[in-house]
Amino acid sequence: AARKRAAPTGAGITPAGGESGRGATEGNDSAGHVRTPSGHCESVAAAAAAAVATPRAAVAAGGTLRGRAGPLTFPAGFRCLYVEDDRILQRSMPLRTFKRVGAEYDIAEDGAQAVEMVLRGQHHYTLIVMDNQMPKMTGAAATRALRHGGYGGVILGMTGDPAGSPERNEFEAAGLDASLDKDTAGMSRVLEVLAACAVDAEVLSTGPP
Repeated sequence: AARKRAAPTGAGITPAGGESGRGATEGNDSAGHVRTPSGHCESVAAAAAAAVATPRAAVAAGGTLRGRAGPLTFPAGFRCLYVEDDRILQRSMPLRTFKRVGAEYDIAEDGAQAVEMVLRGQHHYTLIVMDNQMPKMTGAAATRALRHGGYGGVILGMTGDPAGSPERNEFEAAGLDASLDKDTAGMSRVLEVLAACAVDAEVLSTGPP
């Protein structure tokens, strides 16, 4: 039976995967797994959910999470997809997240391209960071298509839609693992999820690279 994720906490973090969303299923290979050098196998989806749910009182108080701010080691085949139509964010967001920790990534310019790349492309994506308001296909529609197409990896919504708005509610119900605000705090959460998925996972600084 599916076990629903714990509700994320903290500003800008909205739980997803309720009755209309997706719950985490332990031991489901389709979710993608991290195998550490010790041979221990754990779900990337569970690691991502735990990272999103971790309270960050120090950040809320204006503190800085200190730690290693360089490349991490990811499991073989670990790759991310960033889905965003804004050209400026296509450059700036990966610099502060994927490139900062050395994670391989690709960019899709809208939901339709993301669905094509994930379901019929040459790469397997363990983690997807998805905008909502995009031309051709919204993030909500793309997330539903990916889940219906059998994608079981982690999808983090990153949106400027206000909390409680119909657009954000639809997005969260489409099958996201979590919904993040499109701001510095949201990017910090993406960093934490990436760190949780790394073989040598560490808490990263949230400051500029």
